[in-house]
Amino acid sequence: MSLKPSQRSTRAGSGAGFLTLFTLIWNAMVWGLLVPDQGAPVWFKAVFVVAGALVAWATIVSWRDRLRGGGVSLRLEEDPVPHGVPTTAYFTLRKPLALQIWTLDVVLDTAKGPQSGFGRVWEGSFPATTVPSVVAGEIVVQDVKVEFNLPADLPSTQDKDFRATLVLKGDDLSWQFDFQTRPGTATELTFHSDERAWGSAPIESPREAADAQSGQLGRGGRLARLVWVRRGVQLLTWGVFAWFAWDFVQPVLREVPAISRFVTEIWSQGRAEKSKVLGHTVRTPAGEGLNAEGDTSAFPITISNWLIDDWRYRAHLEGTAQVQQGTLRVRIDRLQLMPVNACKGPDDCQITGVGLLLSQDAGGSFHTLSQSENLPWTVNLGEVGRAVLRNGEFVLPLPKAVPATGDVRLKLVVQAARKDPETGKASASWVYPSHGNHLALQAALMEAGQTLAEPCDQLLTAQAAVQASCHARLAVLMGGSMPFSQQALDGLLIEAILHFNAESVPLLLEAGASANATQSSRPSHSALGLAAAGNQMETVRLLVAAGADVNHQAENDQQQIVTPLTQALRRDAALAVAQLLQAGASLHNNDLNGWTVMHIAAFEGATESMAALVEAGGNVNQKTAAYRQQTAFHTALQFAPLATIETMLSAGADTRIADDQGENACGWAKFFHRSAPIQALVCGA
Repeated sequence: MSLKPSQRSTRAGSGAGFLTLFTLIWNAMVWGLLVPDQGAPVWFKAVFVVAGALVAWATIVSWRDRLRGGGVSLRLEEDPVPHGVPTTAYFTLRKPLALQIWTLDVVLDTAKGPQSGFGRVWEGSFPATTVPSVVAGEIVVQDVKVEFNLPADLPSTQDKDFRATLVLKGDDLSWQFDFQTRPGTATELTFHSDERAWGSAPIESPREAADAQSGQLGRGGRLARLVWVRRGVQLLTWGVFAWFAWDFVQPVLREVPAISRFVTEIWSQGRAEKSKVLGHTVRTPAGEGLNAEGDTSAFPITISNWLIDDWRYRAHLEGTAQVQQGTLRVRIDRLQLMPVNACKGPDDCQITGVGLLLSQDAGGSFHTLSQSENLPWTVNLGEVGRAVLRNGEFVLPLPKAVPATGDVRLKLVVQAARKDPETGKASASWVYPSHGNHLALQAALMEAGQTLAEPCDQLLTAQAAVQASCHARLAVLMGGSMPFSQQALDGLLIEAILHFNAESVPLLLEAGASANATQSSRPSHSALGLAAAGNQMETVRLLVAAGADVNHQAENDQQQIVTPLTQALRRDAALAVAQLLQAGASLHNNDLNGWTVMHIAAFEGATESMAALVEAGGNVNQKTAAYRQQTAFHTALQFAPLATIETMLSAGADTRIADDQGENACGWAKFFHRSAPIQALVCGA
């Protein structure tokens, strides 16, 4: 049998190239895919991050060894090396290294499991003889000679199931060579009968060790026990590997139905192309986009940034949409507008137009695919504070094919003009609210086109499913064996509320999300408070039933006390305010400035909520304990629109009450230069 020659040269750190590639791929996947996934448990992420760090460290060590150790060439006295016959190996170092103790490990392995736990059949260590030389005045080594011997009673590498390895070690480095062996001839073995490996000590093979179990313990017994230890470690290693592998395989198995639908769709498209050749009409292939030239059934749509501090303005649209002959018509059920911060006068927050657009987002920017005309609705938020429209329609012409992939979504376009009260300079601004069920249009087009694939099936993370209101997809992603951490579940609950996804709230609460969860970026904002601020009645009911604290208190960055009730009042969410009061929300808090919920309602111009507060015992004439001892009505005269002031007067506001500086309601209205109608209302004709 012919054998390939033994390996002639190698390098220290020979696996550095492979380790580098593996490290780059591993860490790119961990940091690019796993770490940003909010649905993955923190401990699971930590395991893979630590593993990536260890692999990176091993890569650095390998490159250090390669650069320091360089290459080594090998010459064998006999090649293939005969078993049972002493043989000399000569090594030449390409780089001079320190004069230290050098050794040679000789290993014989097999792929056959019964021999031992890890395939190790035999190993031996032999001292090396170095040939010192002087380089730059330092004694170094460049030539190493080792005499070694292989057991005569073990198989050689002529049996393809066996492999022999030489490992030269010195100066904290190692070089590995594969070499070939052959059985020693009778003449060679007779001549060298007294020259066995390990000096004059007898060599024991695994078979001799097995025989020794029946009669004596000795070295053979120790080797036998070591075999079982190795087998146990091997089984444990494979068990851990299988456990991790199963966690990766499970998501793939869960996608089998989606893959099946995809294959079916491709097959259907193939039949459609065949029909096209025969003269039949076919819809636009999925690869080119979704056909938008037909009609769809009506579907609900929500577009909002109502619970997001989105630069200057908040908007919230609830409507009913339908595609008719390539045109999207959205009937407005409720459209709300309000500024993020208080307007600085009547010229500061002038809304000049509200429209609808379809865009494709990528890389932090978006490309407009289509845009509607603005509604014939302008409003001055500097005067009214908050505006609501309960009728009207957006008409948006759609492209012939709406992209089926990528971040394609409907957005509101809120256009505003403002005049700086100090410089008098006019400027325009735009805000593009886009939270909500942004895949509703694609789902309707797919249903109308009888496309088998679902747009939600493209989503790979629980967070994306929550943000798109894809409840069924969220259930699939949460149904895996890998549990979600408490932090991840709480974060998903907050995301569901921010995106007005009430359908997913029961699933998240059942999975263990806390009803008292808070927003990570604003810890003073609770889940119950956010749901109340959005007038999400069903979500408020579910959270209260799950044990949410209706009087949860936290201090914000301005040292103000925040409760679910104050969060609802800041959006004038009247229905949720009444719901919280009925559930036991308190009208009192421990604000350092002495502000009550009535003061907050007055400050925010919560006109619709004022009646519920008064009915629950709120006092429009209650003074603050500190800071001018102003009443809630005084606060309204500084910030609130005319409608709020009229409501508070109807609720019993007393214009004669003065603050600690002697200013009554009329003085407050004049000091803050309120409009003539407001001054006339509180000061008299």
